[in-house]
Amino acid sequence: MAEQEKRVVRFKNKRKMAKLFHLKYDISAGQIILDQSKAKMSHNELLVLPNRITERQGAMLKERLTDRFLYKDRKPFISEVEYEFGKIFSVCKSCGFVTDRDKINKAWGGLCRKCFRKYQEEKKKEYQANKDYLKKIRKFKEYIKTSQGMVDAVPPQVIGSNIRMEVIRQGKTMREVARHLNLSDKQMSVLFDNKRLDVDVLQAICEYLMMPMEKALRQPRGVRLKRQDGLPRFWFEDDFRMKNE
Repeated sequence: MAEQEKRVVRFKNKRKMAKLFHLKYDISAGQIILDQSKAKMSHNELLVLPNRITERQGAMLKERLTDRFLYKDRKPFISEVEYEFGKIFSVCKSCGFVTDRDKINKAWGGLCRKCFRKYQEEKKKEYQANKDYLKKIRKFKEYIKTSQGMVDAVPPQVIGSNIRMEVIRQGKTMREVARHLNLSDKQMSVLFDNKRLDVDVLQAICEYLMMPMEKALRQPRGVRLKRQDGLPRFWFEDDFRMKNE
């Protein structure tokens, strides 16, 4: 394993240190030119591809164009130079790095070694994130079956609105409810402004008003709670925690 890591390091260093050139083709002379500048030096020079190559790769391409019987008696066209380039080299579809085709693994999907490793790392992170998300979904679905989970599935402000409507309907006051709960007026006024309402408190209110808890948790007309995978969307916010978690 350590030896493999050393080989990877050597490959990276080699890739970083190699001088790269733009590949041009002189259509009148029928010769390839390696130039560190994209600028044309004459009207006969054409840029073959935007990807840069090493001097060794340029020599490989020149040798292939020299050895091919098709070009023994004539100068190759620039399209043929590009074709032969594609035969011996592979261009990374992500970063454009040129690698000898025999050094590329087909399983890399047209990527160079560096980009494929990056792709693998991203996939691992994506898989782990998806795994964690599914685990959270399972926990939430079990939690929403509990009494506290059902209460937490409805924003306290909505529950508070339902309670106040019932209090008015019965001709009572929120102060009377507060006294039943042994709460001060100030505590009662902010009870439904918190992020979570304790199920025991809600049960005590419902018992005092003799109303079913389902009525307190009902969504009023015009109120639509957004859901995600069958669960309240606000549960997926970073600051939501299940009670006793």
